[in-house]
Amino acid sequence: MASAITLENLREVFENNKFKSECVTHIQIEQHVTDMDNEVRENEGWIRRPLGPGGPMALILRYKNYLFRSASHALQKSLLREAVTEAQNIAPSVLKGRKWPMRRVAESLTSCLGNKVPEDARFGCAWNDLCFAAICEMEHIQIMVIDPEAKTIRFSPEDIRVWKRDEPIYAMSNDGRWIFCEDAEMETWASRSLGSWFSKMIDNGWKISWPTAEGTMEALREIVENAGVAVEGRIKKDELARKAGHAAAIATLGTWSRNEDAE
Repeated sequence: MASAITLENLREVFENNKFKSECVTHIQIEQHVTDMDNEVRENEGWIRRPLGPGGPMALILRYKNYLFRSASHALQKSLLREAVTEAQNIAPSVLKGRKWPMRRVAESLTSCLGNKVPEDARFGCAWNDLCFAAICEMEHIQIMVIDPEAKTIRFSPEDIRVWKRDEPIYAMSNDGRWIFCEDAEMETWASRSLGSWFSKMIDNGWKISWPTAEGTMEALREIVENAGVAVEGRIKKDELARKAGHAAAIATLGTWSRNEDAE
């Protein structure tokens, strides 16, 4: 029969324990709130929510992996690293042609990890145009990049005339901190409402990065006249090209709205 353990036995074990003077490391429990807790409806007509790390790659993770939305920052960074690696692996099989130099594509996707700011950052943020373009092409999405301070809206793909009505449209801040949602239930924007929303933003002093049209003076004038835009007196070709590009973009948005009404 085993002998009983006495208090003296326990005291002896304690005194001989070489770790007796050490304390248990403090364990900090990270408190995390969901992006819904921090959403704000603003006068511009959108709902602003925290985007999470990764800029345009975070947009992909938000709808491909719902865990990303409510995960801690550390887990979000881990999911982001996995997503960037996956995108770099599949890029060569999806992005074809001289438009997509693979080394530069891989480097631009790495910028989503926040390691450095590319020298050719077009949007005034850490992600250059190639990064946005590659992600949009691979994931079949379209992005509005919004700068609330400068009151500007840019697009990726850059030319909104090539956007597709049936591909998801997202809006994010140029600093990557926020996603702008048109509706509380959906983070994508309805294509049919873009035209009227752009008009409202222009009335409120916002600048939109409309495309520049190409062609002869006669062809550009025809685009502008067909859109009902008055051109008085002499006008330089570059100014006419901007007007024609704007008119063609508005016509594209109008076609989207009419097509949806007909369906």
